[in-house]
Amino acid sequence: MIVLAHHFWPGSVRWDPTGGRVGVDIFFVLSGYLITRSLLRARNQNPGRPGPTLKEFYRRRIRRIVPVYYLALALALFVPAERSLSLVWHAAFLSNLFFVLKGRYVGAGAHLWALAVEAHFYIFWPLLVLWIPRRRLAGASAALIGAGILFRLAAGIRGWSSLAIDVMTPGAFEALGSGAALACWMEHRENQPRRMEAPLFATGAAGFALWLLRAATAHTAAGYSYSLLFTELSRSWMLTWLIAQAVWGIPGWIGAALESAPSRFLGALSYAIYASHNFIFAIFQARPHHLGRLSIHDSQAVLALAATLAASFLLYECVEKPFVSGPSV
Repeated sequence: MIVLAHHFWPGSVRWDPTGGRVGVDIFFVLSGYLITRSLLRARNQNPGRPGPTLKEFYRRRIRRIVPVYYLALALALFVPAERSLSLVWHAAFLSNLFFVLKGRYVGAGAHLWALAVEAHFYIFWPLLVLWIPRRRLAGASAALIGAGILFRLAAGIRGWSSLAIDVMTPGAFEALGSGAALACWMEHRENQPRRMEAPLFATGAAGFALWLLRAATAHTAAGYSYSLLFTELSRSWMLTWLIAQAVWGIPGWIGAALESAPSRFLGALSYAIYASHNFIFAIFQARPHHLGRLSIHDSQAVLALAATLAASFLLYECVEKPFVSGPSV
């Protein structure tokens, strides 16, 4: 919903200077955690059988992701400006590479770079989780974070654009690796928050300290280097702490709001919402309608929001749920 707000109402950058990137970072850290936790549980249930476990993992991921994804891409056919070669790149889960080659985000599929990164993560990370010794997996998660930092350093030295650094798959390694490390740390401790509270608080505090360092040096000679190296890392570590709190249960009215029926409803539809929202907005922008006293832009945004929720509900109920719960292949 953070990303959707930035795409439908670009002026919202005033309350989130990351331009919606923090919403994507939540997705990456959470994904690293959930995917790693799921694979670890499957590994423990089927010891010595990584091949069948990997096959089952890909079967479920394909059923979960592909049908909704391609139906969302089909929405682009209703917008003449979107009927272009970019759809081929999107269909191949190479949106991020396409934007790097173009030097800019192109069209209503601009948001799909994050799903491309996620698909690339699915290619190599399950192999490591299922095949390397369990005792080395936390180190592999740390190495993934380190690879992300080295990528940013090398890209900065070579003068790559901020877009290229942010949307290329290694640009998300800090967030994905932080989530994976959280899953490793909490594998046998999810019900023991007191044992994990101190190290996770230290992780979040370190992330906050890096964020303060970056902010304090923003206008200095070292500011660019600190921003390049620590922006993603600082957010990832703070979000790691936050997601750990959600795993244990956030108390008070915030936790109650997150556990409420509307939040769970949006959570169930979240993938369909993300995949389709920009294409639906482009459809309404191509055929403007005016609602009462709202501006043309706000009218299109409100209509697109309602249509996105309705379409996502249909995609979830008619496509995503049946495919995910379908028979094994």
